[in-house]
Amino acid sequence: MGSTAGTSIIEFEGIPLIGAPVMTVDAALIRHIEEHDLGLILSCGGNPGVDDRSMYVRADRAGDTVVSAARFFQEGWEDHD
Repeated sequence: MGSTAGTSIIEFEGIPLIGAPVMTVDAALIRHIEEHDLGLILSCGGNPGVDDRSMYVRADRAGDTVVSAARFFQEGWEDHD
């Protein structure tokens, strides 16, 4: 089995959701949403997500840096981060 160190194994439509530069993931996700008319949703903290996918992308600290992370939730749940 190959190493997955430093790579995201959680993706949405080819967009790495975890461990990537936050602005890169946000831009790719928003572009995908717009190109496919999926419906953009925002968490209470302004994090982008896909309507009807129960997922937001957010920023998390990783040592002295900030990287992308994904938050998955149950339908109807509000993300108060």
